Amino acid sequence: MNRWEIILGIVFGLLVNEVTDISPWLAQKLARWSAYRWTTDPEMAAAYAEEWAALIDDRPGKLLKLLTALRFTLGAAGRAAPRAGIRAIRAVRRRTQLRAYAEKFLRLDEADKAARRLVTTDTPILVSTDAWDSYDLKADGLLVEVKDWQPDTVLPPRNVHKARAYKRRPMPRPR
Repeated sequence: MNRWEIILGIVFGLLVNEVTDISPWLAQKLARWSAYRWTTDPEMAAAYAEEWAALIDDRPGKLLKLLTALRFTLGAAGRAAPRAGIRAIRAVRRRTQLRAYAEKFLRLDEADKAARRLVTTDTPILVSTDAWDSYDLKADGLLVEVKDWQPDTVLPPRNVHKARAYKRRPMPRPR
């Protein structure tokens, strides 16, 4: 054995000792987190948190308490994951519906932006077919141009005032 193995043995021994000392506290935190992910009802979650904390306190040994809390955490994460997935699916569905709505009323193929500004309709239309955020559609029939818009940029609500709105203009008559 060389001296590095001895030093690493001492350091890892101290590390394991510290982890076992904080494991009951960490187990209580994990049980509370798990209870609030297990159900959406706050009263029910508080009851679960209290019950699971008592169950963890009854377990002998510090590491067994942590392992019990990890079981609760895995179960809660398994129940919360579909809810998070449903939220993501709903967000994609909203974007898809907005895209279909915009394409329905903006019947320009790949025209340039100047041509898009000349389009007149009684419904709101988009200046850019790449912008599918709800801030680009205005219900009062305005044509909205978002300055310096990038395809991967989302326009947050506080930046809506930076957008320039144009009133509907009649189409120029053919000569």
